[in-house]
Amino acid sequence: MSGGDNKEAALAIIRGIIGAATDVAKMAQEIEQEVDEIGNAPAAAMTAVKPPVIFDAPPPAPQPEVKASSQAEVLSQLLSRKPNKR
Repeated sequence: MSGGDNKEAALAIIRGIIGAATDVAKMAQEIEQEVDEIGNAPAAAMTAVKPPVIFDAPPPAPQPEVKASSQAEVLSQLLSRKPNKR
C-alpha cells in the first residue's frame, strides 16, 4: 500500500466517522423532541407507556479487521458493528 493509498483510506475513515457523528447528532435531536412531546403529554397517556424489558446480552464477538475502499463501505462497517459493553 502506498502513501497515497494510506492517505485516501484515512480520509475515507474520517469522512465515515464525521458522517456517523452527524447522524448521531440528528438522532439525538429527534429523541430530544420526542422526549419534549412526551413531557407535554397528559398524565393518563404517560401511564399507558410501559418501559422495555432489558435482558443481559452475551458479550459481542470480536469484529474482523476489514479495509474499506470507499466512504459508503466505511459507513456500512461502522453501522454494522455491535456496540462494546463496558
